[in-house]
Formats: sequence, C-alpha cells, structure tokens
Amino acid sequence: MLRKLLKYDLNAVFRLWWAAAAVSVIMAVVGGFANAILNADRDLPMAVRTIASMVQFLALFSFIAFFLVMLVMIFVRYYRNFFTDEGYLTFTLPVSRKALLNSKALMGVIALGATAGVCSADLALMAFIGDRDYYLSEKFRNDAARFFKEMFESIGGYSFLYALEIAVLGAAVLLFTVLFLYTCVTFASMIVKKGKLIAAIGIYYGANSLFSFIIQMMVLFVVPSIMVWTNGLSDQMSCPVAALMLLLLICYVGMFCGILYTLTYRMLDRKLNLS
Repeated sequence: MLRKLLKYDLNAVFRLWWAAAAVSVIMAVVGGFANAILNADRDLPMAVRTIASMVQFLALFSFIAFFLVMLVMIFVRYYRNFFTDEGYLTFTLPVSRKALLNSKALMGVIALGATAGVCSADLALMAFIGDRDYYLSEKFRNDAARFFKEMFESIGGYSFLYALEIAVLGAAVLLFTVLFLYTCVTFASMIVKKGKLIAAIGIYYGANSLFSFIIQMMVLFVVPSIMVWTNGLSDQMSCPVAALMLLLLICYVGMFCGILYTLTYRMLDRKLNLS
C-alpha cells in the first residue's frame, strides 16, 4: 500500500516539477553564455558586461527559486491532503496514518533530492558553457587527475567512506527539512480551527528563523573550536577522527529526524481534529 500511496504523491508533485526543472536548465544555458561573456578576454562595453552580470545573477537565483518552489509544493501537497476537505477522504482510506505520513516523507525527500540533483547539474552546465575551452582542454584533464591523485594520497581509502557518509548525511538533512515542515504544519493545524494555512506559514517561518539562528551560533562558536582541535591531530589520526565526526553528525541529524517524525505522527494519530 505504501508503494501505491507514494506513486500517487509523486505523480501529484512531479507533474509541475518537470516544467520547473526545464526552466532551470534553460536558465543554466543562458547563465552559461552570460558567464562566457564575462570571462572573455575581449574589451566589451560596460553595458554588455552589466547585462551579463545581471543575467548570471538571475540564473543563480532561478536555481534557488526552483528549490523553494518545490518546498512550497511539498507544503501544499501535505496541507491539502491532510488538513483541508481532502483530509476527510484521506483519513477514511483503509490505510494507517503511519503509512500516509511515510508516503509524504518519502515523497518530500525524493522531490527535494531530485531538485538538488538538477540544480547541481545546472551549476555544472553553467560553468562548462562559461569556460568550455578550459573544460575541453588537456589542462583540465591533467588538473582533475592531479586533484584526485593528491586527494587519494592524502586520505586513501577514507575517500570512499567520506563519500558514503556525505551522501547519507545529505539524505538525512533532506529528511529533516521535510519533517520539520510537516511538524510545523501539523502543529498549526492542531492548535487552530480557522486560518490554519496562515498559522502554519507563521509557525514555520518563526521556527525556521530560530533554527537558523542556532545553526549560525554553532558555526560561529563551535566549528572554529573543532577546527583548532583537529589541526593539532597527527595525519594518522585526522582521517579516522573526521570519519567519526561525520558519523556523529549523521546520528545527530537522525536523532532530530526521529523526534520530528514521532511528534508529527502522534499529532496526526491522537491530536488531530478536522472539525
């Protein structure tokens, strides 16, 4: 049943995702040509360079907008399916609320993951078009080979472990983003009877601002201390310590994902009142 629910949710979201993805690719191509103009050795009029800079900024902004649009679509899908008139039909289906929540969580992670992948490809395409002579040259191949050789010589087999941990961490962060959104929407719909949408947006904005502030404080005060400590480690200890720290970070994000999932499920299962 989860597979059917997930297919239904993905079809609802990806109907518009393809159009947004196509627009982002077009903007990547346009931004790439603007980047090529800025990288040109020729003396061009200031007006041309200014327009190229604006186009380049617009292309980069479109990638961010693509991600935000997908976040809004996930929000709308979750809200409409659970907390509007559709909710009465949704919760009368012969499906557990855990399955419904799991489907929405997987849908959000897949949609955001696909969006992040397309945005990464857009950036690569934009960079390639902007300086294609370099990326097609022997110099680029030599630079890339030297970079990977030096990286592998410095960290050895840990490079594969790092890649795996970073991939898992990225998936965990996407899951946390989706569950954080769902928790805010569910809490708002639980505490108010009218104006649920406005309350959900307000609670999400406030909670997101608070969380961003906490992250900034950690970056300012905690991360420098960790970097100072790791700089004093030997080369033999730095690699396993870095791998362990990534693992702890994964566990940390996973713990918060578990907390948010439990809170959201309990509110849906015990506290939700659609009347």
